[in-house]
Amino acid sequence: MNDQPMADEINNNSMNIWELLAYWKTILAGAVIGVLLGAGIYYTSNYVVKATIINNGASDFLAWRNLKSNLPILASKILMSQKFTDSKEQRELKKLSSPKWWENNFVPTFAVSKTDAKDLLPQSSDLREIGTTKIVNYVVTASAKTKADAIEDAKMDAVFFQSGAVYYALKTLINDYDATVINNNAQLLRGISNAEVELVELKNREQNLHRLMDKHKNDPAGQSIQLLSVDPTDKTLGKYLPLNMQLIAVESEINRQNEAIAMTKNLIEQNKLLEAFVKQALPVIDNNFDGIKSAETLLSIIQDLRKTNEAQTLNALKQLNAVNADITWILTSHRKGLYINIPPEANKTSILIKLLAGGLLGLFVTFIGVFIRISWLNHNNQRVTKIAKC
Repeated sequence: MNDQPMADEINNNSMNIWELLAYWKTILAGAVIGVLLGAGIYYTSNYVVKATIINNGASDFLAWRNLKSNLPILASKILMSQKFTDSKEQRELKKLSSPKWWENNFVPTFAVSKTDAKDLLPQSSDLREIGTTKIVNYVVTASAKTKADAIEDAKMDAVFFQSGAVYYALKTLINDYDATVINNNAQLLRGISNAEVELVELKNREQNLHRLMDKHKNDPAGQSIQLLSVDPTDKTLGKYLPLNMQLIAVESEINRQNEAIAMTKNLIEQNKLLEAFVKQALPVIDNNFDGIKSAETLLSIIQDLRKTNEAQTLNALKQLNAVNADITWILTSHRKGLYINIPPEANKTSILIKLLAGGLLGLFVTFIGVFIRISWLNHNNQRVTKIAKC
């Protein structure tokens, strides 16, 4: 019985396409405004450049994970120390001090993707073997209001990464040297002390053997060399050997201890030189946060140590050559192993895409607004009609 009134109500609530078309001017205006908005966004948006740092074995996943957490700290330290050249570098350092920036704008490309790694794992359980820790390159994304600024920012970001990688490699090396110096001082002094004590005992033993030989010099049995079958590892049987054989063995052991002491003294000499280098190197690492400049300063310290009188011995030169090789390898591996490739041009998103997106957005928003307005008017008309019938 109530079907006809309900049908009338539905017809009254339904929206006619012609009602929407009646607002075509409003909808069109919305689309035009959207296009203009898209054009405005295009002309006010930043230029974007994607630079590539080609990694030729300078770092892997473990090194990158360490750098990813430490490079923002390094940028913050440079800011706090006020060791930047201008406001542009200051602005860039503020950006680089954010861990989120490194997460979003500095992305490593691995030789094997996560999907491929899952397929390869059943064949090999060694992640290094299947290449999942190998990084092919790093992609740096930079943006600015002008093309030149975007390109310059990308270069600054890439150079900071390269310099920071050298800095932390040097910092690790110098700290290792410092720990080595401390440990070596204790170990070498203990070693030379033990050797000198044993040498005293051996010399006493040598004197006693000489006295015994003098005492039995007229005894043929004491002078004869008997070829006895004695286990050389059993020291308790040594006393049953002829005195001259025992004397030769003691003299050989004395020579061995003297050689050990001389070698230990050489190592102490090397350690003192390493200690002198570390003493000068630590302030460089603590105060100069530019890895490239720090490496060059450390190499100059080595050259200065070569010129001193203490650095003229063979052992000292050997130690300096080893340190020089370590620092040169770090500097060269990061300079040559991280090749910075900056595109010559920076671009914006296509203007057609922004115009189309803006037009569609304006059209959609206006259409929704018109739809809501018509629905509201229909609802009001229906309510007025009901009140009039009552």
